[in-house]
Amino acid sequence: MTQKQDISTSVSETPDASRRRFFGKAATAAVTVPLAGVPLIAVAQAPIVFKMQGSWGTNEIFSEMVQQYFTRVNEMSGGRLKIEYLPAGAVVKPFEIIDAVSKGVLDAGHHVSGYWYGKNKSASLFGTGPVSGATPDIGLSWIQAGGGQQLWDKLVAKMNLNVVGFFSFPMPSQPLGWFKKSPPKKAADLKGFKYRTIGLAADMLQEMGMAVAQLPGGEIVPTQ
Repeated sequence: MTQKQDISTSVSETPDASRRRFFGKAATAAVTVPLAGVPLIAVAQAPIVFKMQGSWGTNEIFSEMVQQYFTRVNEMSGGRLKIEYLPAGAVVKPFEIIDAVSKGVLDAGHHVSGYWYGKNKSASLFGTGPVSGATPDIGLSWIQAGGGQQLWDKLVAKMNLNVVGFFSFPMPSQPLGWFKKSPPKKAADLKGFKYRTIGLAADMLQEMGMAVAQLPGGEIVPTQ
C-alpha cells in the first residue's frame, strides 16, 4: 500500500567532444585528487553550461534536493561546469523530460523513472513501488553495486534512448494518503476512491477498484 521512489538524473549523451572530455577528466579527478590531497583549482575559462529541467514545482522538497546537488557539482567542477536548473514545465511537461533529454532539447533532467512508465513498465522497477519492500539504502545499493545500473543501461538501450542515468535521493515508503473520513481498514474500503499515483502502484490500485490518475506531483491541484 506504499510507494518507493528513486529520483534519477538523466543526461543527454551528445557527440560534443568537449563534454565527453570533461566527464572523462572529471571522473579521473574524483578518484585521484582526494587521494593526493591536492586542492581543486578554478580554471578561468567559459564554463560548459547544462540546462537541467526537473519534474517538480519550485516550492517542492525535490527542487531543494536538486539545487543542493547542482550547487555541489558546480563547486566541484572548479568553474568548468555550470548546471542551470529549470522547474517543471519550463520547457516540456514532466512526463516528457526523458524524450527531451534524449533528443537534445534539454541537456539533463531530474525526475522519477516511473514518470515514463507508459513507455516501458520495467522503468517503474527503478523508481517506484511497490516492488521489493527494500529500504531506500538497499534500493540504492542495488543500483550501485547489485547490478541494477547494468539492467537500467540495458533498458535504456532497448528503448533507443540517448541518455545516461545517475541515481540519487532514494525516498522512504510514502503514506497511502490523507482522507476526509476515517482511513480505510481493509482492501474493500478502497473501491471507488479517486487517487493519484504513478508506475506499478497505478496498475495495482486500479485492480483493487480505485480510480487512479497518473499525474506528476507538481500537477496536483491544491485544495482547501
